[in-house]
Amino acid sequence: MRVLLHIELEGNRKIPLNYQYYVGAWLYTTLNRANSALADFLHQHGFQYNHKLYKLMTFGPLQIFPYKID
Repeated sequence: MRVLLHIELEGNRKIPLNYQYYVGAWLYTTLNRANSALADFLHQHGFQYNHKLYKLMTFGPLQIFPYKID
């Protein structure tokens, strides 16, 4: 599944460099609203394959243009 985010910043707000934490938290919160059992399973356990646990929540870097690092 793919999710496309369209983010507009109001005023002088900024996106932190460690935004991945916030995006992951938003994803789990959104999943929790839809299906709390699934969100809990994905967050606490994940899926097992060949005796390894995988949390299948990945995402790439945000493409923000134009940007400036303060």
